[in-house]
Amino acid sequence: MRFVPHATDPNRFYYDNMLLYRHVEDPNYSVPAWMAMPEGVDTTGQTRPPIERWDAGVEPGIGPVLLQDFELGRAMEIDALVRAPAAFARAAGLSTPMLDLMAALAVQRARDKGLYQP
Repeated sequence: MRFVPHATDPNRFYYDNMLLYRHVEDPNYSVPAWMAMPEGVDTTGQTRPPIERWDAGVEPGIGPVLLQDFELGRAMEIDALVRAPAAFARAAGLSTPMLDLMAALAVQRARDKGLYQP
């Protein structure tokens, strides 16, 4: 992943994100959820996925990672994305009231939908 500046406009840039994945000939294996690859993308390398572009100031509409997982019915990575950073902060002697609240709310919503198991 990298930001690439526009060649002539200093207010624009490109976010270049390359996903490296080795195809596996197993119908039960899929790309890990954390890679955020859309359903149905050809992982054989036969077809290149379309390039998505957004101008500066335009919301791409994909939402935060946890929301994407929730809306798509995928297992939510609350421990890695919310609880682990809070634990590191507490280990450093920092208070994490907002992360703790966010974790509790995310866990509750995910459990209600069957998307989280500690």
